[in-house]
Amino acid sequence: MSGHAGIRLGYTIAFLNIVTSDTDAMTSPLHAVGFMYENGAAVVYLAGDHGGERRALIKLLQNARDWDLLVTWGGSIVPFITSRALYHRLEPTPIHELVQLDLRRYVGERLGLADKRLDEVAAFLHVRAKSASTSIRKRCLNDLRLVRGVFEKLRPLLRWTNPELAL
Repeated sequence: MSGHAGIRLGYTIAFLNIVTSDTDAMTSPLHAVGFMYENGAAVVYLAGDHGGERRALIKLLQNARDWDLLVTWGGSIVPFITSRALYHRLEPTPIHELVQLDLRRYVGERLGLADKRLDEVAAFLHVRAKSASTSIRKRCLNDLRLVRGVFEKLRPLLRWTNPELAL
C-alpha cells in the first residue's frame, strides 16, 4: 500500500503467474502475466502479440516496484520474465529487488511433495479451484487463486520455517 509523499505503509505480497506455450523464453513469447494480492484483487495482462507482450511486461515491472514479497509456483517464472524483458530491452531489476518465495520448491522440500502440480498440491491441502477453462485469462486467474490458497494454508508453517518473510 502506498501512503502520502511516496511513503509506503504495510507489507505487500503479490502472487505471480504467467501463461506461455513453452518454458523456453527464447522461442516462446508470454501469452499472459497476472498477479494477485492477499485480498484477492487480481490483474491479468494479455499479451496477444509482440507489442502486447512488451506492454504487459512494462506494466508488470511498474507494479512490482510496490511489492515486498513475490510468491510463485515454480522457479522458472522470474527467469522467464527476466529473459523476455531483456529481449524487449526492458530493465528487469524491479522483479529481482523483491524477496521471492517459490511455493513449489517449498512444498517439495518441507512437505515431501516434490514434482507435484499446483492443482495436485492444492487439492491435497483442500484448496478449492474453479472449473478448468480454455481461456488464457481464466487459466491465469485460476492458478493465481490456487497459489494464493496454498500460501494461505501454509502461512502458519511459513511463519515458523521462514521468519525472514515477516509474515
